[in-house]
Amino acid sequence: MATFSKSLEQTLRRSLDFASERRHEYVTLEHLLLGLLDDQDAPPVMLACKVDLEVLRGNLEKYMKDELDSLVVAQGEKVEDPRPTAGFQRVLQRAMLHVDSSGGREVTGANVLVALFSERESHAAFFLQEQDMTRYDAVNYIAHGLPRRTPTAQFRVRDSTEMLAGWQTRNTELEQQLSMAIARITDLEKAVAAAKVGIPAGARRDEHDVFVSYRREQKEAVRKLVDRLRMDGLVVWWDADIPAQAPWEETIEKNISNSKVVVVCWSHEATKSESVKAEARYGRDRNKLIQVFLDDCQPPMFFGERQGFHFANWSGDVAHDCYRHLLEGIRIQL
Repeated sequence: MATFSKSLEQTLRRSLDFASERRHEYVTLEHLLLGLLDDQDAPPVMLACKVDLEVLRGNLEKYMKDELDSLVVAQGEKVEDPRPTAGFQRVLQRAMLHVDSSGGREVTGANVLVALFSERESHAAFFLQEQDMTRYDAVNYIAHGLPRRTPTAQFRVRDSTEMLAGWQTRNTELEQQLSMAIARITDLEKAVAAAKVGIPAGARRDEHDVFVSYRREQKEAVRKLVDRLRMDGLVVWWDADIPAQAPWEETIEKNISNSKVVVVCWSHEATKSESVKAEARYGRDRNKLIQVFLDDCQPPMFFGERQGFHFANWSGDVAHDCYRHLLEGIRIQL
């Protein structure tokens, strides 16, 4: 499976930092695009597509200042690490699927930039389109090294009304053709990705890669792990995703059954929890259990014979052996 390039990892960290600096509860596609402006691979694509990077930076910063008040954590409240929005996660997952299905090894900022256009309702995509950049322009440059063309002088001497009408008709036709082509490519990407990871074609959207079980006392440590796994392209579910009015036990049962891997985070408190042990038994009995140890606890009876990953000293470093081995173990299970 493809992995994020070093440059993209730094870009994702910058995006999180942008959200943290502004006391934002979530990291959005606009934070991501702002981070991509200083990426190694994305700016050359934008420049080839005639995007003014400083104008784009100004638009993004103004948008965050004026429009994201609802994301600001109130003064006096504890500021936690910002969580990626669903759109943020979808873009990273789409970029990884595209690279993986084409046989690539690394996901770069350029791939993420292309995937960002799939979120058509986002302001990030709007700010790019506002400067006449399209997904087609980006793909054309990445694949063939062809920058976006601008009209030459000989076209400008034609009657403006005739020229506008002609371009509007042609653009409408091209947009329709491109939409159909993108739809076909998307279907192909899904089919190829499904074949590679063994997911049946037409799998339900409510399926997850990972279900995370833990005790509430370790919520902040587990949140760090969940966010890191999501940034690495995995679809992760934990009980913080339960809507306020949803039936608790029914929702837990539905989502653990729809997950391919059950990651149980053991701690002294978790080993005494009947619900955590029940979720662990469910994963063990279906051969999809992976154990993580958040402290020096001993696993409950009948779980000690299974290998686990020790995270007691993990601070969130993606390069730490415990995290790398966990990620590898999950992907093997998938």
